[in-house]
Amino acid sequence: MPLWLRFLIVVVLTAATVRLWWPPIRRDITKFRGWRARVRRWKARAQKPPAEYRRDNALWRLRFAGLVAGFTALAALACAQFFVPDVELRDLLLLPSVIISFLGAVIWGVLADRVR
Repeated sequence: MPLWLRFLIVVVLTAATVRLWWPPIRRDITKFRGWRARVRRWKARAQKPPAEYRRDNALWRLRFAGLVAGFTALAALACAQFFVPDVELRDLLLLPSVIISFLGAVIWGVLADRVR
């Protein structure tokens, strides 16, 4: 498959995914901004977060780590598909990248309703 066709497929699938998932993404961005504002407020006042927010802080950190791991694995997968000429090596990188990206997405999705 030519490189331009692989790139076109990735662009079309990415655009469709973002369009389909935009409302949940926007909700998550709003939640994340609220969490960051609370953390900044606590740090500015040099106080510890209240007990009910300590759990949220830990879940947000875990959720964000899952998101970063998932995107990193997807970026590695895309780089491998485009820039690794050896087919066997590319196939060897495929499964771990997909598993890590799915685990990151599962962590992000499962914890979505458990954070404020």
